[in-house]
Amino acid sequence: MAKLSSNEYRVRVDSATPGTFAEVAGQISVTLDRGETSFSTIDKSAVVETTGRAMRNYSLSLEYRPDLPDAAGHTRLETIFASGAATVIQVVKTGTPTVVFACSMRVASMNTGSPLNDVNTINVAFTPVAAPSTDVLV
Repeated sequence: MAKLSSNEYRVRVDSATPGTFAEVAGQISVTLDRGETSFSTIDKSAVVETTGRAMRNYSLSLEYRPDLPDAAGHTRLETIFASGAATVIQVVKTGTPTVVFACSMRVASMNTGSPLNDVNTINVAFTPVAAPSTDVLV
């Protein structure tokens, strides 16, 4: 039975030229969380609680070791984080190359690990500002 390889999925960032995307160099792992929250309403006259479906929630995280220079990837993420602006982030299946997830997102956090005598590791968390324009990652 074939296994789905995580090496096939890469994060790309919209560059300063809209519609042009660049892969972040040195990627280690990508995590896309999708979920759905529920809400409750109570009908006071019937004393009945109903539960309904609410918005879907998305988050994307990327772990990488910067492979510098990487102006279109690492440096672009630093710029986006500093400005608080949103940009389109894609997850691409590299073999095809097919965009399997795309969403306008902000860089919510950008954490750097600097172990002694080792390479820095960056962990970036993205949060959406709109619903995904593409979501076919399985």
